[in-house]
Amino acid sequence: MQGANLQCSCFAFIRPLIHHVLQAAWRVIKYDDNLRDFYNRMKKKKGSSKAITATARKLLKKIYYKLTDIQNDNPDVIANQVYVSQGIAE
Repeated sequence: MQGANLQCSCFAFIRPLIHHVLQAAWRVIKYDDNLRDFYNRMKKKKGSSKAITATARKLLKKIYYKLTDIQNDNPDVIANQVYVSQGIAE
């Protein structure tokens, strides 16, 4: 029984996050030509609901790879920015 409660509380945390990611995907397809074309192709094949979910996933992957690429390029700069924002370094 405790496992079921754990899943429910976890899903209650994730549901708003999923909602916001989907809303971001709706906004992005208005401005990004590549994601708009991807959304339209998926919409023809799978329907609007699955298309926006796939577009949101693609958007999250782009964000993740962009962030990891930035960290791999200049790890010292990223660390310095964290220290400066926390008031640890100059």
